[in-house]
Amino acid sequence: MTSLDVPGDVGALVCGALNPVLEPRGFAGGQVNSRGDEVGVVFCSPGSEFRARFASLESEDADGSEAPFCVDVNVYVRAGRLDEARLDGTGLGELLERVGRPDLAAEAAGLDRPACPRSAAPRFAFATLVAVDGGVESVPAAVVGTSSTGPLCEMPLGAALARAAVLLDTVFTAAERSANT
Repeated sequence: MTSLDVPGDVGALVCGALNPVLEPRGFAGGQVNSRGDEVGVVFCSPGSEFRARFASLESEDADGSEAPFCVDVNVYVRAGRLDEARLDGTGLGELLERVGRPDLAAEAAGLDRPACPRSAAPRFAFATLVAVDGGVESVPAAVVGTSSTGPLCEMPLGAALARAAVLLDTVFTAAERSANT
């Protein structure tokens, strides 16, 4: 059995991977919030600037009444794995479909559901202790709740975030091109 790949500062890892993609496109640097085994990072862009630059990615508010004040990219890491990546409620897979990259959408499968209530976030039931390099380590016996099923959530966190950065870059580059044509 292998140990869980959970870096010490998950928020810094998320920001380190995604700030270089999002900041040049008008998003503020990631703002980190953590609670237990969940780390959420939000990247905010002023709504009017976002609409002018990325009209093809804009989504209406739930009631459709008015344009949002700001547009957010939300990324959640739960139990040491990339669990959600959304642009104002639209998952990364759907964004890739929208910009004509269905070939890449499967990589983001499962990262598109709305944020779960904190009580529904995945929790590990630790039941097995394993000796690892002279120490004792807990290994999850079962996961309660829901989690992503796409390839990104199966990768070690650093690799998943690096690939998510490439996929987000693909989305925004395609949206910028369509706005300029």
